[in-house]
Amino acid sequence: MKKIGSLVVAILLVVTLVSCNKNKFYATAELENIDNGKNDITFDVKIEDPDSQADGNLYVKLTNANDSSDYKEKTTTKEELEDNAEMSFYSLKLNTRYKLSITTTWNDKTQTLLSTEISTRDEVEKSINTVQEFLEIKNDLYATYNLLADLDFSDITDEQFKTGDIGTFRGVFNGNDHTIKNYKVVTTSNSVGLFGQLSSEAAVSDLVIDGLKISNTEDTKVTGSQYVGILYGQSSSSSVKISKITIKNSDINMIVNSSSSYVRFGLLGGTLSGSASDIVVEDNNNLNVTFNRLNKVYIGGLIGATTSTASINKVKNGGNVNVKVVQNGHKDGEKDITALGLEGDAVSLNVAGLIGYPEETKIDNVITKTKIDLSEMTFYEVKSKTDKDNVKGDVYIDINVAGLLGSVSDKISNIVYAGDISVANARFIRDIKEGEETPKYNYEMLMYVGGFVSHTELHNENFKNVVRVGGTIFVEVQSKSKVVKTGTLFGSASNISYSNSNLFGYQGIIVDSFQGNNTAPVGMREVTDFASFFGENSWIVTKYK
Repeated sequence: MKKIGSLVVAILLVVTLVSCNKNKFYATAELENIDNGKNDITFDVKIEDPDSQADGNLYVKLTNANDSSDYKEKTTTKEELEDNAEMSFYSLKLNTRYKLSITTTWNDKTQTLLSTEISTRDEVEKSINTVQEFLEIKNDLYATYNLLADLDFSDITDEQFKTGDIGTFRGVFNGNDHTIKNYKVVTTSNSVGLFGQLSSEAAVSDLVIDGLKISNTEDTKVTGSQYVGILYGQSSSSSVKISKITIKNSDINMIVNSSSSYVRFGLLGGTLSGSASDIVVEDNNNLNVTFNRLNKVYIGGLIGATTSTASINKVKNGGNVNVKVVQNGHKDGEKDITALGLEGDAVSLNVAGLIGYPEETKIDNVITKTKIDLSEMTFYEVKSKTDKDNVKGDVYIDINVAGLLGSVSDKISNIVYAGDISVANARFIRDIKEGEETPKYNYEMLMYVGGFVSHTELHNENFKNVVRVGGTIFVEVQSKSKVVKTGTLFGSASNISYSNSNLFGYQGIIVDSFQGNNTAPVGMREVTDFASFFGENSWIVTKYK
């Protein structure tokens, strides 16, 4: 009987344990890649949920440890975190301790996956008087820096530049109208510039950059995504502020062999999500890029691409943008694995004097004198897609070139374009070797070239006080193209109509290769007096020479 009793007790104990385990919550959360800013906190959330108990909403709450009424809360799910684990909280208080909790509802009760504490940083201010002090910025990317002297980096070695490379900067840099001269960017990062990346809350102001050099070689050419600019490579936050910057005597010389769709170049920066104002890019700056392979590329005389949160105001930019596509076919008629070229994929090359691709960006008060040259574009198809890739019909080589913007989807106002554009020697060569399947598609070249914009679906009212002054647009295409559209102001703009009442037009002698012998565009408004057109006290009138 004792044995039977013990067995009954054991069974009851197992049943009790199983019942208890069924009511126990096992899901947990862990924070990774924590980035504590002065007014923001970013981290990745990793969920461990072996019994699928956290399949509902997850509530992430950040509460001021000293003031429970000061909190921020976000709702997410496991699935959303699997797609993008990063979470950010902004507009926090300086040097403050916060309680962070992640909860969910399970069995009609609130369950906690994580409860921890996390703090924002304190304000740290530092002075820079020497080259060595500047090279130490990398040791504190959150501080406020005050440049108190002109700095000449002529005596710095490549190894010192590489060691002092500034990665993701989240602090404040006050140049105080001083000059950084003869700086050389030596890095293997995909964000390339004096500051590699400007992230949340970063601000750079009152700085002159003279003689900065960025370059690579055949051995170090770009093979992945790339963001390149003189001041910075990438700007990833809408809170970034760039103001009162002058760039002169600086050069970017890059070779790109990349099929990435994230290649962005600009003389100021590769991308912009924040604000840029009071910027001067002088005429003696050069942006030279040679492509062996390419996919989707945006290049601008100021910025490669901008997002919908970006704004541009009071910018005067010049310089030279020179782009080449140099691909090589198979050598001596034989199949060659070193051949560089197209492999059945579409190509989009977008080059503009101001911004290669502006996504609904606010643009006001701009004078652009950028000279654009695409004098060599040889596209080789060296490998074809097969039937299993399901590529049929037309595959496009899409080339968009414009004096101001690659395309535009929002209003622009108070802009002058006074540069030149040359697009020549564009050709396509199919170089598929014996033994390869004949493609069931055709490559077609599409080209749009315009003084203001390469193509747009906007109407007249979206362009207010926009003028092209003089200059030449020359276009020559060697290969047969499906579409070539050129225009003095717009390459393609089906919703634009021309009359003397337009708030956009031209001034001076226009010499475009597609105009014939005309030096005055037919039907377009001629702007004879800037003061009456823009306003006597306008920024354009005071700055244009």
